[in-house]
Amino acid sequence: MKSDSYTVRVWKLFSPIFIYFGISLLVTIIYIIFTSGNLLSLYNSGGKESLDAASKAYYERYQRDALYVTGIINLLCIPLLMYMYMKDARRIIVPEPVSSPIGYAVLAVLGVSATIFLNFFLDLTGMIKLLGGTYENSARRIYSAPFIVQIIVAAVLGPAMEELLFRGLIFKRMRTYAIVPLAVLVSAIFFGLYHLNLLQFIYAGLLGLIFAYTYEKFHSIIACIIVHGCGNGISVVLQNNDGMSYMLAGDKTRIIITTVVTGILTLICLMVVARIKDKPVRDKQEVFTEETL
Repeated sequence: MKSDSYTVRVWKLFSPIFIYFGISLLVTIIYIIFTSGNLLSLYNSGGKESLDAASKAYYERYQRDALYVTGIINLLCIPLLMYMYMKDARRIIVPEPVSSPIGYAVLAVLGVSATIFLNFFLDLTGMIKLLGGTYENSARRIYSAPFIVQIIVAAVLGPAMEELLFRGLIFKRMRTYAIVPLAVLVSAIFFGLYHLNLLQFIYAGLLGLIFAYTYEKFHSIIACIIVHGCGNGISVVLQNNDGMSYMLAGDKTRIIITTVVTGILTLICLMVVARIKDKPVRDKQEVFTEETL
């Protein structure tokens, strides 16, 4: 793949994102077509006040339905991204995936501790207060759905789709063109931009560094889904029990202690991950071959 032209390289990196956004746009348009009939009739009748009221009601309905729409998008994207991932696996030779129960348990703890740490760290630095307004709509779309839907979409389907897209495809392909640190950084930046607001760009971008590093060490998309899913899962649980709001609204001492403790726990987990050793490369071929996809 290193022999590819720059045009081909850019296409291979961005095509999975184009596919995701294309499916997202199509599903959203279909949703709008099937749910906006009342708005069109009010518009045609010329009732501005009724139209304004209906528009507000429609917006609130979309906020309630947004997580369901996201779930459908994820369900449509996962098989296609998995096909692309498996196709890449036949061309890009990497070490065997690390399947360690203890390692996976550490990743679960890492996902939880890193998520809590970053929330508290961003609060201490004033980022949440400064940029929180850009995140409110996203949070409302996620946490207005029933709890079980939040778990299924935010902690299972979302991490599966996002890890296939950003680590299984973008990072893995970038890894064939560049050194590991650059590939990690680029995939993390893409992951941050994908969230479409500044606060989550910072938050998701930092988590994206951890997720890409996890893939580099475990060579397993399952490992990435575990750490990502556990992080999202703890956010859903705390938000639905007012745990996150309570902790972030607490006294400064408690926030600092929690930040330090979860930060140390995150570092310990990363140190354990760093000790993971590669298994032999399949067929004794070169890791990340230059063969084109």
